[in-house]
Amino acid sequence: MTSPHSSISNSEARRYLRVFGVGSIILLGLLASICAASYRFGLIDIATRWVYDYQRTKVVKADEIKIVFVGDSSLGNAIDANLFGKLTEKSTANLALSGTHGLGASFNMIRLTNEHHDLKIAVVMQALKTMTRSDAVAGYFFTTDRLEWREMSLVEIAKLYLNYRTVKETFQQVWKRGFRRVPPVLSDDYLAQRGTTERIERELEELDRELEDDPLLPGMVSQAQIDFVIRIAEYCESEGIRCVYAHGPIYDRYCETAAPYIESLNVAITQAGLDVVEGTPRCMPPHEVGDTLDHAAPGEKAAYTRWYHERLLPYFDSAG
Repeated sequence: MTSPHSSISNSEARRYLRVFGVGSIILLGLLASICAASYRFGLIDIATRWVYDYQRTKVVKADEIKIVFVGDSSLGNAIDANLFGKLTEKSTANLALSGTHGLGASFNMIRLTNEHHDLKIAVVMQALKTMTRSDAVAGYFFTTDRLEWREMSLVEIAKLYLNYRTVKETFQQVWKRGFRRVPPVLSDDYLAQRGTTERIERELEELDRELEDDPLLPGMVSQAQIDFVIRIAEYCESEGIRCVYAHGPIYDRYCETAAPYIESLNVAITQAGLDVVEGTPRCMPPHEVGDTLDHAAPGEKAAYTRWYHERLLPYFDSAG
């Protein structure tokens, strides 16, 4: 026979479970709503469509694109597409996005270009740190014109819409700027750099003190990014496009301390199906560093374009 106390305890337990279940559903719904609103209104970097729309418009309006560069801001600040086109005598486009977009977005930009043009060569250029980011699906999600849900697992969808980091960044954005979305300033076919020479020098000094204790390590290569390298390699092979990978420029102290990481990354990219351009990344001395450690200073863009052109030419021989 069940005692009254036992019945009451079981009843209370069920009530608590119901309250917990309803509360969890409400909390998850709130998280999903905030993430969806943030993505919809561009309140965090990954969802901001300014740069993507700018680059997409170039693809749609161009008469011809034979060579395309895809990647992050290290690319945007290093390659002058007009100069590269003159050097190769092939129409060239630089479709750099941002590091938060990752390889998922690079995959989409190659597909987009090939759908509008007879693309022959694609160069993927990312900063070393971009390849440590654990999330590449978001970049794919926000740069595709024809989302195919079957290409995303339920876990990946959940990561997008139940993302604590997105909620945190959304509140930070709203707290600082409200709901205003200020268009970025463009300069030399990409986002204008910000920051004074004095601030950059201070950052380099701080980095020099910390770099030995906190280097990029071989185990930090993100499989999520490599998975999209695989998809890029497979797509390029199926479409007859010559695709290669080049590391973007980086402050030269990183080249020293991150050598094992670079070696591990090169192995992963090669095994994924893309050749890694020999001699990259370009290791920047302090006076050539721009507003971040993987941005070439604005005045160096032409020189960097020529430097990468020399190293890319051997990989273009087999392209039409």
